[in-house]
Amino acid sequence: RVLERAVCEAREEGMKVFFDLNFRSKLWSYDQARAFLENIAHSVHVLFVRQEDMGPLFSLAGDPGDMASRLQQRFGCEAVVLTQGAERVVAALPDRIASRKAILTQSLNRIGVGDSFVAGFIYGYTCKDVDTALAYGTAMAALKTTIPNENRPIISLRQVEKLIASLDGAAGR
Repeated sequence: RVLERAVCEAREEGMKVFFDLNFRSKLWSYDQARAFLENIAHSVHVLFVRQEDMGPLFSLAGDPGDMASRLQQRFGCEAVVLTQGAERVVAALPDRIASRKAILTQSLNRIGVGDSFVAGFIYGYTCKDVDTALAYGTAMAALKTTIPNENRPIISLRQVEKLIASLDGAAGR
């Protein structure tokens, strides 16, 4: 109830609402999560969901872009961002689907990688557009994996932008 109220108040104040569906089976069942999401997802601007949760939560399977697009249409969000782990991320908007390959790194610490992706995505999305958001999100996630034994790292904007710039345009997308 608190989260539903916070989302409602944020929207009333003209704020963008981002919701990371960070499903944890130890906290609730897929049925409980689905019931909650049906209520709140119509009120968020951007919804983040992992590909492995699409079937159990939303009965969706198949092409990632199609699944994200169907969910975007279902909830009427500005965007649905479907993450595919260390492979790729797909964002469905009303008029198109954008995607970007994950940046391959030697992973030293996976804890917080998803949160780092979301932070980078939000920054890029609020500053510019979905393509920028995907670039910043994947760069933040990649940088986070390279920091051993640190679960609250400080990653600078300069580091993120340097990594993005160092990638060949075709290789990073």
